[in-house]
Amino acid sequence: MKPKWIIEDFEADNKFDLLAEEVKRQGMEVEIIRYIPLKSGNYDKYADNLCVIVQASLNLARQLQRQKSWIPGPWLNSDSYECTNFYPYYGKYLMNEDYIMLPRAEVKRR
Repeated sequence: MKPKWIIEDFEADNKFDLLAEEVKRQGMEVEIIRYIPLKSGNYDKYADNLCVIVQASLNLARQLQRQKSWIPGPWLNSDSYECTNFYPYYGKYLMNEDYIMLPRAEVKRR
């Protein structure tokens, strides 16, 4: 079974067009989609039990992980992108290195 690819075109200069060209060159099906943030799209074109590979933004990848059971689907470990995971290691390189993390309720109180 050849995998099917879904590639999100979320920036004009993201160079994912080169990825799409290579996928086609290798004889696989590829669909370029335009994701509109904060709006749920309908991605039922492919059945849940298919081999679909997804290259997408965090928002779309999270949505597809919730809605579809594709294998492998989007490769995403959302927890890895949480600031609490990487700020302790890279904080001194951040533009806002003098940061503080608080629960939302604590921000209002302070």
